[in-house]
Amino acid sequence: MTEALVLGLRDLKFVVTVVLLLVLVQMPSGHAATLTLTSDPDCVSRAPDRVDCFARGQDNGLWHTGWSAGKWSGWESLGGNLTSGPSATSWGQDRLDMFARGSDNGLWHVWWDGALHPWESLGGNLATDPDCVSRQANRLDCFAGSVDKKLVQISFNGGTWGDWKSLGGVLASGPGVASWGPDRIDVFVKSVDKAMWHMWWDGSIWSKWETRGGILTSDPDCVSWGPNRIDCVVRGPDNAVWWKWYNGGTWSNGSCPACQGYQTLGGKAMSGPTIASREANSLDVFAAGNDGRLYHRAWNGAVWSSGDVVPMTLAATTNQLTTMSTATSTLSSTSAFTSTLSSTSSVASTQATSFTPSTGTQTPSLPGASNVLAGLQPTDLLVFGAIGLVAVVLIVIVMRRRGKPEATAGVETK
Repeated sequence: MTEALVLGLRDLKFVVTVVLLLVLVQMPSGHAATLTLTSDPDCVSRAPDRVDCFARGQDNGLWHTGWSAGKWSGWESLGGNLTSGPSATSWGQDRLDMFARGSDNGLWHVWWDGALHPWESLGGNLATDPDCVSRQANRLDCFAGSVDKKLVQISFNGGTWGDWKSLGGVLASGPGVASWGPDRIDVFVKSVDKAMWHMWWDGSIWSKWETRGGILTSDPDCVSWGPNRIDCVVRGPDNAVWWKWYNGGTWSNGSCPACQGYQTLGGKAMSGPTIASREANSLDVFAAGNDGRLYHRAWNGAVWSSGDVVPMTLAATTNQLTTMSTATSTLSSTSAFTSTLSSTSSVASTQATSFTPSTGTQTPSLPGASNVLAGLQPTDLLVFGAIGLVAVVLIVIVMRRRGKPEATAGVETK
């Protein structure tokens, strides 16, 4: 029995060694520190060679990556405890303002002006993702859907935040907001008919709501790269990204027969898309895929790029944002929505006390078991499952060999 037992142990050691080698070969180093998105992303440009993207991570914190000189930075955490996707806006190369709904359903704000400032509460009782815009330096306007499905607004005048106001409507999504000057704000929402609806402010009054059609399955997101120009993206019922634009005279009517007047950009988006513009005739569209990664297509004024993927690896440090180099109509009216403007309770800007930086596992660190598991993709799980099955089969074979009767060591004599 001694010889058979030694043979079995050797086989068992061989199986274990092979399985470990297969696991190490199949596990890319990037899995040790990668990010998975859990919200719609929001991206903004603050210079022609800069794009900054934000999203909620698995730890509910706000995460950021930046593109400059043709290269993406690693993702870094800006803390927080988000219960919505974020919104980001900029009024200059050295200014970024980020917003999100917190666990108290209020609007929370963090900003960067060369240094990252603490989170602050702006109050409110939000039911959707917010969206914010800057129409000039030291001016911010934020919009969201309220619990009674109305569009609500709060504004910053350069010194203080004002009161929350209701703009009416019947919302079935968070808003998308764009601005092309100090006296123009355009707001877009999905309503209960699943179409995109639009209203605008001309510096003195709000227009009535009017429909822009479509069948939306996400919040809309919009941007303006110049006077009388608006570009909007939404997710359609086919999960593709749909695009619609206004050129100062009319709204586009896309050639896709099934796209309800939009043009399809394709893809299989698992989040609402976001759109940014680095300069005139330049657009960057992003959306999360079903693998939690961020996908991108760019418009150069003539054609759309074929698409690429934003790297999801984490930064080696957590203070990239503080050290980043800086590189920045007449529409017909219909009346399906009512537009009322009423003031609600005043909101004071208070320093954050409960909206503290996340301490989740999704932080840049050396490879470890928790980071590896957090970074696994569905394809990895299939590979590891197959490896495990092979290992079990080999172990069963070895154990059966050990259990068989041994052959006689000597030769039978007559």
